Amino acid sequence: MSGFWEPEKPARAPGNAPWSYYSLKDGRPFFVAGLWSDAPDPSTGEIADSYTMVIGEANAVMRVHDRMPAILGTEAARRWLEPGPLPAELLVPYPAEQMQAWRVGDDAKSSRIEPHSRMAEAVVG
Repeated sequence: MSGFWEPEKPARAPGNAPWSYYSLKDGRPFFVAGLWSDAPDPSTGEIADSYTMVIGEANAVMRVHDRMPAILGTEAARRWLEPGPLPAELLVPYPAEQMQAWRVGDDAKSSRIEPHSRMAEAVVG
């Protein structure tokens, strides 16, 4: 993936909050640990794919939240995909110094507004 969005408030806190977009500083796409399984529909017996992202401990870039997607470097992603038991030791916070956060303006939340430069600004600190 190239990044992810998060509201800048604790989970289930009431009210609206600004959102931020998190990505790698160098702009590269990155891997996220995930799980996949067949999921039979009990009413029809039809088999569907079921996917989930693994969520782990947050790094310092995630100012409000205590968790974030488990980002994997290239070698860690290769190990994650190998057959056998899942390598849980890979599920550590991604280095904060390699990430950036962008505050997202309300305009970015609407598909009806043409993109413009003020839709997102880098968060400093």
